[in-house]
Amino acid sequence: MFWVDTLVHDIREQLKERINAGKTLVVRDEKTASGRVHVGSMRGVAIHGAVADALAHEDVATKFLYE
Repeated sequence: MFWVDTLVHDIREQLKERINAGKTLVVRDEKTASGRVHVGSMRGVAIHGAVADALAHEDVATKFLYE
């Protein structure tokens, strides 16, 4: 099983009442103003983006925000 599948399973279990009620889950990431931007800065965007995509693939109403 891919790591993101495990996370999606856990999210679905923990938030099943909200999901079953048709509420949209917000997956959010942001860049802080501290330090230089480097390749490691992409880690959070990649992880949160993958989780949001996997939730959407499972027909969970999801909105991904990068701020």
